[in-house]
Amino acid sequence: GQRDVASDSFAQAGIVFGASEDAHGTAKQQCMMSLVFATRTPNGASPGGAPEEVEEGLALLKKSIDARQLHGNRLGVAECILNQGVLLTHMGDTQKGSKKLRLALDMFKELKDKRGQAKVLLEMGHGCFNSEKGVALYEQCLTISREIGDLVQEATCLEHLGGLQSYLGNTQPSVRSWLDALNLRRELGHAKGLKKCLEQLCIMYSSLEDYARVSDSVEQLLEVARQQQDLEGEAHALLLSAKCQRNLGGAHRAIETLQSCLLLCRAHAKSEQLLVRQAECHVALSQLYYEVGMGDQGKKENEEVQKLRKKLGKEMLRS
Repeated sequence: GQRDVASDSFAQAGIVFGASEDAHGTAKQQCMMSLVFATRTPNGASPGGAPEEVEEGLALLKKSIDARQLHGNRLGVAECILNQGVLLTHMGDTQKGSKKLRLALDMFKELKDKRGQAKVLLEMGHGCFNSEKGVALYEQCLTISREIGDLVQEATCLEHLGGLQSYLGNTQPSVRSWLDALNLRRELGHAKGLKKCLEQLCIMYSSLEDYARVSDSVEQLLEVARQQQDLEGEAHALLLSAKCQRNLGGAHRAIETLQSCLLLCRAHAKSEQLLVRQAECHVALSQLYYEVGMGDQGKKENEEVQKLRKKLGKEMLRS
């Protein structure tokens, strides 16, 4: 997620390759740096990079393709064409982007490069995110990733597949995908991936009203947050735990959990993220106090919400 750092590193690599007159290294650096422009979010730009940055990425790719064609590096050319497809799609030109991705897929198949094929299929799946066609593309990517033993690609694909299945209303297949992704992220030791999978499983199990499994996922989420000293993640897990307890009929237990969350947030009051979580705690506590017949305390909690809204200077409470 440190895109600016990546951009600076690639730029420095370009200087070194240029100084040493390493044409192969320069072409590779240009191809890799192009994707920074597809993902970086500068100030004022929407996610996916500003249009002028995407254009700069495409210009880098053209230089890289010219150099790689000169040296007969067909695999390198295929990689560049894949990145062209990604950038064009980010620009909103889905027709040209899809055409480039199909060309890249054909080239990787001709070169018998399965890793490249999996990458293209993943990107093509992104382009069909609101349809069953996307499911088919992700499943093809998944099959190839398993064939070549690429666990990272497999986990990434499973997460996207789980998200799409959820969007399409296919709850049980979505749960299976998120569970498989969770197991892979645990095997790989990816803490951020674990957190993402557990959060999604909490959402999916909640939609199924399976609060026992929600509770289990929340406990795992809380453990991961504490291991990583992720205070915002810990606060979020406590909020989810309280919500689960409330749904299971344990209003007073939920109140205790939210009070623990408040203590955590107040101990780190300089964090804007934790101020937002603190406000969420007060919102939930207000509702719970009214439910158990403690209207005066509920009113006080609501007053705390208003104070925090003024302190934050904007509406930041999550739905």
